[in-house]
Amino acid sequence: MPVYNAGEFLQQSITSVLTQSLTQFELIIVDDGSSDDSQTHIAQWCKADSRVKSITHNKNLGVWASRNAAISAAQCQYLAFVDADDTWHKDKLAIQYQYHQSTRCAFSCTAFEFGNKTVRAKPIITYRDLLANNTVNTSSVMLDSQQVTIEFTNMDKSEDYQQWLSVAKQHNIHTINQSLVNRRAYGGVSSDKLAMIRQRWHIYRNVEKLSRKQALYYFAFYAFTGLKKYWRLKTG
Repeated sequence: MPVYNAGEFLQQSITSVLTQSLTQFELIIVDDGSSDDSQTHIAQWCKADSRVKSITHNKNLGVWASRNAAISAAQCQYLAFVDADDTWHKDKLAIQYQYHQSTRCAFSCTAFEFGNKTVRAKPIITYRDLLANNTVNTSSVMLDSQQVTIEFTNMDKSEDYQQWLSVAKQHNIHTINQSLVNRRAYGGVSSDKLAMIRQRWHIYRNVEKLSRKQALYYFAFYAFTGLKKYWRLKTG
């Protein structure tokens, strides 16, 4: 769990993890140079529950660095991610772990709640599917570290998408279409949206090395999906 000035959300988020019906896990919280009371909350949870471990960055390095720090410290075969402002359904880990055990899949995600809507995806997501529409919510991901090796890169707001594309080149992404995550919705700042648009084009052309024609094709899907998401949030 990467944390940066998320003190107001930590109680709900951490509680949703520690009250999972599957109880054998470790929660690694990385405080990425917070200036609010996040560190106080984290210290209290570390003292209260031995499953909680913490890592502290003296300055803000970015969510990508926090995720990598947690991955390096993890002791378990299966890794799951949760953002500091999201919450899990109490059976999230149990359902997803059992799915991995029964299918031996390398990577899975789940449906999630966002803006009073349930967001679902195809049962199997391919690389091409992911280029057109990123339906993988980071807080819903579980992966088998014996099959998948990931390392996030410094790409603000798109570091997770770039990594999921890399995974999808090697493995199909399995979707459990039960809503097991609640993703917090924000109004969003126009400058942030413009930055994400520029980054998406950068990923298509410079990271994935798509031709201009291919990039325009998938960018059209991206733009259409973004408009639909905006409309859903506006109409509630």
